Amino acid sequence: MNTWLLLIARRLLGRPVVLWGHAWSRRGPNSWTELVRTMQRRLATAILLYTEADREALATARPNRPLYVAPNALYLRDDLPEITNHARTDIIYVGRLITAKRPALMIDAFAKLLADGIGGIGDLHIVGDGPERADLHQIASSLGVADRVQFHGHHSSVEKLAPLYWRSVVSVSPGYVGLSLTQSLLFGVPMLIADTERHAPEISLLVEGWNGATFRSGDSRALANAVRALWVVRSEWSSRASEIAASARAEYTRSKGWPTASLQPRWLRRR
Repeated sequence: MNTWLLLIARRLLGRPVVLWGHAWSRRGPNSWTELVRTMQRRLATAILLYTEADREALATARPNRPLYVAPNALYLRDDLPEITNHARTDIIYVGRLITAKRPALMIDAFAKLLADGIGGIGDLHIVGDGPERADLHQIASSLGVADRVQFHGHHSSVEKLAPLYWRSVVSVSPGYVGLSLTQSLLFGVPMLIADTERHAPEISLLVEGWNGATFRSGDSRALANAVRALWVVRSEWSSRASEIAASARAEYTRSKGWPTASLQPRWLRRR
């Protein structure tokens, strides 16, 4: 309701108003909410989107308002350290511990990997917190992998995350993916992503075979197989770490003091 009041009031006053968000809801362009979203877009002066893919999709489907892209920048560019060579043996998950993220599937897949007897593979690091945490501890224990699954709780600082990412050969998104993909790539770590989940627009960052790969959604064996396939050629993936990070950092970090007034569209500047 507040959004509607703001849109209508600003239009009546003849003042600019910018909508900032995703092109579609997570249910896609055919969602029942799209009618409401279309009406709101018609009241806006311009629309600010998170990804270039969003801008292209909306420009084709709803070409009636100026569209701009402002990618989510997780960190200041200068705060991210240079990628360094590490012995990458582990697996990492960073995100909330909720059912929609399917963290239990990941633990089941990891248990299958260990049962397969892959030599040299390290631990599974789970960075995050949420209502599923206690159950996940029990699942790890029941599968006999409690000593190989490390729960770190919630961390967001570069200082805490960088060492965990850099010892990991791959990160995993067993459920829908969002900013965790951006974050993983910023640290130069490829990601394995479930193929048919209702992903956030950040999924457009995935370049299959170059900075990540997909596996069959909801299938722990498929996830285990995907990790094993990547593990076999892990040196090739690790050799691209700096390139993967540089590509992500060019678009999804920002410099101190950005944006300046000279970079802003006229309708965004203070009158």
